[in-house]
Amino acid sequence: MGRMWTIRNDVVEKDLSYRLVGIFFKIHRDLGRFCRERQYCDALELEFKRNHVQFNREYPYAVAGRLSNRVDFVVENKIIIDVKAKPIIQQRTSTK
Repeated sequence: MGRMWTIRNDVVEKDLSYRLVGIFFKIHRDLGRFCRERQYCDALELEFKRNHVQFNREYPYAVAGRLSNRVDFVVENKIIIDVKAKPIIQQRTSTK
């Protein structure tokens, strides 16, 4: 039986989100699934520039009032992207 797709009405920043998903899939097709986080981030940065997507890379993010954390990207001051790469995704990891 085929997968049933539904239109999501609860997607945050719908147009930008779908645009980003297209970029993510392109990078995955180009690089595959066994790269390091840094390689994926470098590829994302290039694609964001090619697609005229405004972003900040390694952006300081406050947690508990401290700027000790950084997220990989903040896109158009609307969406935070934190890239993760693992050689194997285990069952318990995939639910996070």
